Amino acid sequence: MKRPVLTRHSLVLFAFLNLAAPSMLHAANHPLIEKIESGSTPRGQKAAILLQKGLNVREASVGDEVRPTERVRTDAQTQVTLTYPDGSKVDVGPNSDLEIEKVKKGIQTSMLHGGYVKGEVQKNPRLAAGAKPKIHFLVRTKAAVMGVRGTQFVAAFDALKEVAEFHTLEGTVEVAHSAEALTATASSTGSSAATSVTAGQFVAATSTGGITGVQSFGVSGFLASLSSTSGLQTVVASAASSVSSGAASAVASSALNSGASAAASALAPNRNQPAAPSTPPPALASPPPPPKSPEQEAKEKLAQEEEDKNAPRIHPFNFQAGFVYAEEPNPPGTSKVRHRALHLAYTPYLPIPIPYLKWIYFRPFLGFLLWEDASLYNGLLTREAQLFVGVSLLRPLFVELGAGIQNWAKLGRDAAQVSLNAGLILNENKFFNRLFVGATGAHFGDQTGSLADAQWVGEIRVGLGFQF
Repeated sequence: MKRPVLTRHSLVLFAFLNLAAPSMLHAANHPLIEKIESGSTPRGQKAAILLQKGLNVREASVGDEVRPTERVRTDAQTQVTLTYPDGSKVDVGPNSDLEIEKVKKGIQTSMLHGGYVKGEVQKNPRLAAGAKPKIHFLVRTKAAVMGVRGTQFVAAFDALKEVAEFHTLEGTVEVAHSAEALTATASSTGSSAATSVTAGQFVAATSTGGITGVQSFGVSGFLASLSSTSGLQTVVASAASSVSSGAASAVASSALNSGASAAASALAPNRNQPAAPSTPPPALASPPPPPKSPEQEAKEKLAQEEEDKNAPRIHPFNFQAGFVYAEEPNPPGTSKVRHRALHLAYTPYLPIPIPYLKWIYFRPFLGFLLWEDASLYNGLLTREAQLFVGVSLLRPLFVELGAGIQNWAKLGRDAAQVSLNAGLILNENKFFNRLFVGATGAHFGDQTGSLADAQWVGEIRVGLGFQF
């Protein structure tokens, strides 16, 4: 038998399949947008639906893939149908926000942040006859979690009241406070940690009160009223009203502690009978505001960050260092004496904590100068203390005016001084925060000696501010 020969083309094809197959398989696990219905946009075109991942937002259209951690957000006029690889479908209603989460252990999970979804989840086709299907689809809310084995349902969440309702249209769903409780229920043989809700039944849950007892409702009337309105008002109206009146906690507590069906009926008293399609649904006692668009949230966040950045803050550990050049004026016909020094100072930044005056600040100045010129006694250390008043109205530019005193310890004399600085603010929240150039005049009074004869000594300063 002739041995097969691996050619260069076959090796390239083999490598491509090995690289592409995982990504193709991964993409196959993601739901697709099958249909977009909008009151203001033709079907199949881009509508008011956004896919958000963090701060990244993009418009969606039919055929787009929804990846894990992306959120499907609709406005008041738009509904979206998502199709999963196994044929399951989920309709995202108007004013709704559904986040697709990663598939873990074969379970597809979604987080309903607000609004409602209507789902039709397929059962496992490989399931043996008579075997109980496993939960492979979860819908999470802040109030409770619903586990689906293969059925039709409607899940709704009022983000303002933090109230959730789960209606079963066909088959059975499980509702619990957490996904862990659903897992424990599926693996246990004793008491159940979840509530089973069969076709024609519903339960409600709050984030603080608990899960109510099971109550019946009319499926046909419920679907008719759901399709004729925005949906959210129909689904969670009675639960939201109960919360607003303070009854939800009592209802949940009564249902959990005693299991009395009267508690559930207090939450939804009129759902035993189908509602006529023409009957208008009850209105929310306090309808939740529509969700903010991702662009609006991003703009508000940037505005808040800019406001925080420009807010006046006290910086107690500010310093500055620089170079000083001074000329001592001498009598006519004689050369000027030039002096140079290095200086270092502690300069805390103290803004005025008033919004309309935050561009005015104070800056105390405590420092020293190390002179190198021999005529000023080589190595002489001069101490300074000043108080500056600054203005930064034309940020990032600033101007400062200060006054204080110089102390020449080795000569035993003081000099009054006035300073004017101007510069550029680099960044108030980083290590190097400003550049400056300034002029200082020092007056020594009527004393003897080289500097005393000069009366006034002018200084030019250039430096850099830094902080810890």
